[in-house]
Amino acid sequence: MKTPLALSDYIGLPARVQKTAGLHLFIGSRLLPAWTLAALCPLLTGDNGVFWIEGRHGFDAHALGKMARARGLDPKGVLSRVQLARPFSAFQIEALVTKKLPALAPSRPVILSDPLSLFYDEELPEKDARRTFAGFLDGLKALAVPVLGLVVERESPRRKFLDELLGISRGTARLTEDGPFPRLEKI
Repeated sequence: MKTPLALSDYIGLPARVQKTAGLHLFIGSRLLPAWTLAALCPLLTGDNGVFWIEGRHGFDAHALGKMARARGLDPKGVLSRVQLARPFSAFQIEALVTKKLPALAPSRPVILSDPLSLFYDEELPEKDARRTFAGFLDGLKALAVPVLGLVVERESPRRKFLDELLGISRGTARLTEDGPFPRLEKI
């Protein structure tokens, strides 16, 4: 049996930001964003926060608030520690990662929730998908903070984009759902 990992192994708190800078990937089913929110909740206290970039509507503020309340945390305080961005296209997420994030110089970890869904859009021409994805990758490589990519597995003729993300990742883990509780296992 592989050793289960904790979310905090991947997204450093402010004191560990430089140590853990770079892209790390979690791969799993559609449960992955909700599981990550649940695991993230107890870490969102004090000065700790994240910049969450939502690729496909997996961020549930109401559920995060309920989780905080159940843990005895102030829901408004927990929610205030999440800076949320919702790009609606591959072009917008590429601009966010290459221009907006470097200009903000975020001192908190970045979570990219299901970013590939924007590049897998069937209405996006292959040439545009390839060009914007190349810029997106360059932007990710340049960020000096921890970046956690949540990759929801799905079939796509553009699977090569996942392979390219894996190629620049500093670490990868899979959310396994066998057994009573989902858990992360290093790949």
